Amino acid sequence: MKLCKTVDWKRARAVLFLDPYGFQVEWSTLKAIANTKAIDMWYLFPYSGLYRQAPKDADALDSDKEAAINRILGTDEWRQQFYRPSPQQDLFGKEGEVRGSHRVLLDFVTNRLREIFPCVLDPTILYQGNNSSGAPLFALYFAVSNPNQQARTVATRIAKHILRAP
Repeated sequence: MKLCKTVDWKRARAVLFLDPYGFQVEWSTLKAIANTKAIDMWYLFPYSGLYRQAPKDADALDSDKEAAINRILGTDEWRQQFYRPSPQQDLFGKEGEVRGSHRVLLDFVTNRLREIFPCVLDPTILYQGNNSSGAPLFALYFAVSNPNQQARTVATRIAKHILRAP
């Protein structure tokens, strides 16, 4: 990300709004943002896209889907976290792997962001329709790259106020 490399972040601060189309934001971009130590980020994470790319049955996971998930999460460790041995065998006695719940995927994403940003608020889930009975579409994250405790406190106070606003 050119902006992260060309600005003198010791003298500047910024708020960045990431609203990607699908899986456009790669993990390397998020790392570049975190490394500035000066950008506060709102990230509309494509939660439904992740859920679609990681099929319920691990056998349906092809190399293109794996590569896409690796690119946005910056690791292949998600596979061990997302999938567990199936409690049932198929008709031929084969044991497979099944994906965990929505929460398993969301917790993994949240923890990954917390590995590179000093402060990440729990995400706000945005659903299809106006209530939580619809499918989860996005996870809205707020992350602070500044390691200074006072800066994190001010930024998170503002973010929490915005998230509470009607």
